[in-house]
Amino acid sequence: MQLMNCWIGLEGWGGDPRRGMNSKDKITAAKVQLVSSAIGAFWGPLVSRLRIKEVPMGWNGCWAMATDGTNLYYVDETIQKWPMSALVAVVAHEVMHCAQLHPYRMIARLAQGWDQQFANYCQDLVINKLLQNSGFVLPPEAVLRPDVDGNSETWEAVYMRLSQDKKLMQKYGGEGIVTGK
Repeated sequence: MQLMNCWIGLEGWGGDPRRGMNSKDKITAAKVQLVSSAIGAFWGPLVSRLRIKEVPMGWNGCWAMATDGTNLYYVDETIQKWPMSALVAVVAHEVMHCAQLHPYRMIARLAQGWDQQFANYCQDLVINKLLQNSGFVLPPEAVLRPDVDGNSETWEAVYMRLSQDKKLMQKYGGEGIVTGK
């Protein structure tokens, strides 16, 4: 199973009025908000199965949140910087990696020689557009492109189309942590 990282930057995200909450409690509260939403029946089974686990900054390229389809990994110092609205969007983002089976679909693509970092970037483009179309308020640092439609394009189709742009591949692909800057 492959780890799916969230490619949303940290800059400009102000504090949270719930500063006294620890990160695990904030994530749990964000999960509850998703389950309590108008479409909670969709989110509930997906978000409730993810086990929350703290990891150190940089673990497997994780600087914020990530999922492997079973666990929801988080970096404490990042979570503490986010307001609840941003955290809800990021938790929804990670859940969508699971809903769209990205950790499992990635295995076959890596065996075909696809670039893991660029593939994750393409997955994030599709997820972020889908969340934006669904009314989530994404932070300004979220990766979005006007030519990516989260409702009708798979991440594989986006990868095939965008991988033709060598400068884009250099910026978001390859080894190491890619922050979308």
